[in-house]
Amino acid sequence: NLEHLRIKNISLSYELPVLLVQRFGLSNWTFNFSVENVGFVYRKQWNKNVDPLQVEDGGRTYPPVRTFSLGLRVGI
Repeated sequence: NLEHLRIKNISLSYELPVLLVQRFGLSNWTFNFSVENVGFVYRKQWNKNVDPLQVEDGGRTYPPVRTFSLGLRVGI
């Protein structure tokens, strides 16, 4: 039994309050932050090569690529 927990994506978003944004003559500002392939949780007694998404190349294994994104959305 290879029960596990995989965290694929975490997204956070924050919209600035309207009164603060209106001082600059804009309708809204939203900040976004996202992380993909955050982690893989499993029992410590397991072999670390149990992750089915690992990439194998010539005897070496590589974990999935972790991607970070940061954004700003401004409404005029």
